[in-house]
Amino acid sequence: TNRVAGVARPIFTRHYTGAESPFHHAAAMPGDGSLVRVRVDPASGALYVQRVATPGPTSNFGAWTSLGTVSTGANAALCSQGAQVMLFYVDAADNLSIYYRESNDYGATWNAPVKAITPAVTSVKWVAAAIKPGGVVALFYASDTAGVAVLKRSGGSWGNPSDWGSSVSSITGMAASYYEDWD
Repeated sequence: TNRVAGVARPIFTRHYTGAESPFHHAAAMPGDGSLVRVRVDPASGALYVQRVATPGPTSNFGAWTSLGTVSTGANAALCSQGAQVMLFYVDAADNLSIYYRESNDYGATWNAPVKAITPAVTSVKWVAAAIKPGGVVALFYASDTAGVAVLKRSGGSWGNPSDWGSSVSSITGMAASYYEDWD
């Protein structure tokens, strides 16, 4: 049995070992059970996305599609709810503007990039996002000053950013997940 102190412990199995550089990446599982992954190539800044319709030991995890060039100074983020998948990244031109691309077919196709915000900071280092039932999206971003802010999209419109109100000496990664209520 795989138990520690009486608690079941999952045993992970590697399904794929690829040639991709270990760098900024994210994953989401839309409502159809597919796996959507995104990664940033550290050398070129290329943003790659992948959708595996039925992830498992015999799946092809090696096929990637380029969606353009993004900042290598920040990560990319994914979130999903039902058929909706949203991808967030920082623009390569200014290392500041946060763009998103949206899919409404489980990550099979993506719309054109849309700017969510150009924050009033020097640069954006990390982004994270979550979506709750009903489609309200929370986009979090960390700046070069180790501050964190969040803005929400409801009914297709982005609100104004709100500061987290706390500070830390550094931020080395961010993630977000919906739980109960943001209001």
